[in-house]
Amino acid sequence: MSSNNDDDQEEHSFLKHVTSHLPSDWSDERRDTYLQNILTQWRKRRDHSHEEQQPLTRLIYTHVTLPLDSHHGFVVEYAMDKDRKLDFHVDDSAVTLNLCLGTEFTDGQLYFGGVRCSSHTST
Repeated sequence: MSSNNDDDQEEHSFLKHVTSHLPSDWSDERRDTYLQNILTQWRKRRDHSHEEQQPLTRLIYTHVTLPLDSHHGFVVEYAMDKDRKLDFHVDDSAVTLNLCLGTEFTDGQLYFGGVRCSSHTST
């Protein structure tokens, strides 16, 4: 059984790496290692992602009734000599997952305008 002292040490160890920006916004100085681990795992699993994501997506997004028969990856790399922003756009995704894998910038905004009705999906 761990003592309160052990719990306090573990919490302190975690908190010394974390910076709070807002009550619900924080960053961890170890993020480069964390992001590299995510990318490594993604590379290992990407060949099987379609078979794996179908059941999981159907479980999480029970309201999606369309066949989830394809997936698409989209990468934006921001830099002064590359993309500086992504303009507002519309896509036909039934499910969208956005990951920020950047390490050399701060701030960012993401806006979802809502679900389009079936009468306007091709406009």
